[in-house]
Amino acid sequence: MSEDEILNKLLSHKLSFYEIDGIVGVSEAVALRRRAVEKLTGVRLQHVSRFSVDASSVAGRNIENMIGTVQVPLGIAGPIHVKGEYANGDYYLPLATTEGALVASVNRGCTVIREGGGAVVRILKDEMTRAPVFVCENIEGVVKLIDWVKSHIERMKNAAATTTSHGSLLGVEHFVTGRNVWLRFSFDTKDAMGMNMVTIATDAVCDLVLAENADVKLVSVSGNMCVDKKTFSS
Repeated sequence: MSEDEILNKLLSHKLSFYEIDGIVGVSEAVALRRRAVEKLTGVRLQHVSRFSVDASSVAGRNIENMIGTVQVPLGIAGPIHVKGEYANGDYYLPLATTEGALVASVNRGCTVIREGGGAVVRILKDEMTRAPVFVCENIEGVVKLIDWVKSHIERMKNAAATTTSHGSLLGVEHFVTGRNVWLRFSFDTKDAMGMNMVTIATDAVCDLVLAENADVKLVSVSGNMCVDKKTFSS
């Protein structure tokens, strides 16, 4: 199929944007989608077509239906002096933003911290949690569920591991109110913020819990007892 034929099928909606990835190469697919969008919307996309990103390294992994890239102004703040166990020294902070005065404000903050002797940093915990809530038939069911969880940690870790190669289940805490049981799963999500990662992994663990405990019902994968990665100062 020629590029003109593919373009015509895109314009007539006989071919979806994502389908052309299996017909032509990544760079050609990016260009064809962009040409189709230009014709469909009447908007010229001359700037998004100019980029140095390797499309083959991001298409399908970091972005779907890629048509190009956009540029954001990049400023520099710092140095900020950090006294940590892993980062120790002066660091410059590149900041991409369109918010005026943001970089200047951060830069002033870096100056204050530096002149105050630097920021002393310690990591107390590094984890992301998701806390589904289950309901049991009675208090005996609550105890049975908690006992099952305590004795099947490794199975739950294995279930979570089937969904991601980037994170891992560290452990689980339980909280009880009446017949309701919250299981707060803690995950190591590496460099990612990881909320989507842990939600998918927790869903897989919930499937295991329900399969092994027929008298237990899942109310919600998120029971409002989840805790994000947060920083605090003292």
